[in-house]
Amino acid sequence: MSSSTARALITIALVILFHAGYSAYEHRAFQKSVGRTAVGRLPIDIIVEALIAATIFSFGVVLSADALKPIKWREWNAVCEKEGSSTLQYLDTRPGFIDIRQRRKEYATGKTIKAEKDDVKA
Repeated sequence: MSSSTARALITIALVILFHAGYSAYEHRAFQKSVGRTAVGRLPIDIIVEALIAATIFSFGVVLSADALKPIKWREWNAVCEKEGSSTLQYLDTRPGFIDIRQRRKEYATGKTIKAEKDDVKA
């Protein structure tokens, strides 16, 4: 559906919700004028009206959202390789996957992973 339809649904839902709120206010004012200080439950028609408004509003918001994009690992990997970065290298360098003991040994010996890769290439 178009976004104008979604906006119309949202607007209609807000008008209905405003009317339900005003009806609840009027009901409470009537209860006070009659002399009933203990305010009871709202009439069922006001509750139903508010629920219908909430449903229409939710439907309008869903329709106004952009289309979902599929998640494809291959496409993301291809973009990363074009940029020159490796996706596996990115995933391995996250803090949860870093081997601290290995890094400590590399630092103590002065040898790093990058230096090892340079040695392998040569």
